[in-house]
Amino acid sequence: MDGLRLRVDLRLSDKYLPLLFRNRIMSALKSLLGEEYFTERSPRPFSFFLSFQGELDTNRNRFLLKEPYARLYMSFLDKKLGEETAGKLISLRDFPIDKNLKISVNSIKSLRVKKIDQRAIFKVLSPAIIEDKEDKPILPWDKNFEREFNLLHRKVFDLLGYSYEDVSLRYLFWKKVVIKHTLRGFRRASGKRVMYLTGFVGRFELKGNPESLRLLYLKGWGVRTGEGFGFVDVL
Repeated sequence: MDGLRLRVDLRLSDKYLPLLFRNRIMSALKSLLGEEYFTERSPRPFSFFLSFQGELDTNRNRFLLKEPYARLYMSFLDKKLGEETAGKLISLRDFPIDKNLKISVNSIKSLRVKKIDQRAIFKVLSPAIIEDKEDKPILPWDKNFEREFNLLHRKVFDLLGYSYEDVSLRYLFWKKVVIKHTLRGFRRASGKRVMYLTGFVGRFELKGNPESLRLLYLKGWGVRTGEGFGFVDVL
């Protein structure tokens, strides 16, 4: 399995980001990659994380940035899909992310895919969402966290055509995060504008089959990785 990781340097037309930026980035990726990677309830073979320096303005539901720049990190299980995405991003001059805000691609760099043995320290950079079969969020302090973590990923990777073996994990540090998010299907079904998701960030020690650890590294953790959640790195 040859994966790919990318860093995309972005320039914004103004010094802010909408609070629901994940949905806007996802819409841009959908237009590039096609609907087949964004079908309902189907796991995405990639994850992404938008890095920026700024502060939340709760009155205007936006992040105020120090500079009009951001970095989009992407990770792909399939190297070919990553290369295809990079090529389409290069040809993309800019795309709207808000009514009066556009993002342009300055540069794209392929990052080194790190080698993983039977033990690795993972850093969760964008909130990971682990849910049980009833869609209830499971957090690292739950006694069944490891079991639910493995059950979820076994199912996800089976749907994607990969073999996953259970791993053991121990948190070194973690923090609960509640995120506002939205999807067109959710708005149509519920009549509500936003949903609230419960996830976590932090550092974790994982042990297990190197190939399973590599799958988690390239795909990301949990559900909704194609919506900007669960992006991880290995320290």
